[in-house]
Amino acid sequence: MESQLSFETIYQLLEPFEPPVGPAYLHGLWCGLIAGEQYCKPQDWVDLAWDATDVWPTLSQKAQALLLQLAEQTIVGLSTFDFGFWLLLPDDEVTLQLRADALNDWCEGFVYGLHNQRYQHTLLTGDGAQALADITKIGEIDFGIIECEEEEQSYMEIVEFVRIAVLTIHQNFLENTGNQGGPIAVH
Repeated sequence: MESQLSFETIYQLLEPFEPPVGPAYLHGLWCGLIAGEQYCKPQDWVDLAWDATDVWPTLSQKAQALLLQLAEQTIVGLSTFDFGFWLLLPDDEVTLQLRADALNDWCEGFVYGLHNQRYQHTLLTGDGAQALADITKIGEIDFGIIECEEEEQSYMEIVEFVRIAVLTIHQNFLENTGNQGGPIAVH
């Protein structure tokens, strides 16, 4: 598998087109789509996010290929239920405030993507339902961050919490629909 694409790579790819949402939101949206759907394809992401922004048709074929690579990498990462899944967020060199803002965006995108799926929200039970409620709250938090070591540690813990919450939601959905964790179909 190719190396994971970075936030910075996707940001630089999209920046000239001034999309209304950033890479973190778009990746969260994609993760929300695939967390609640066993059979989701990258074209679903294009249809929901990219076509609505009118950015997709203006991207070069190379840029489109890189974004579809990100979509495929995310499918594989989420289907492994381990450390292969990651949130597309800015690197540690970026200020903590900007990283926290991107985490908010990622969570908002995830919730939007999950709510745009065809499944019934009643399929999420117990830990899955609680994980969705937690991600929703994290997406609404106004992080007033003071750059310090304790805040940095808290941010890293929240990112890991969200990552595990997404895996929990996906697993809960699969269990409640009769699929015990097989790989997500890529079409």
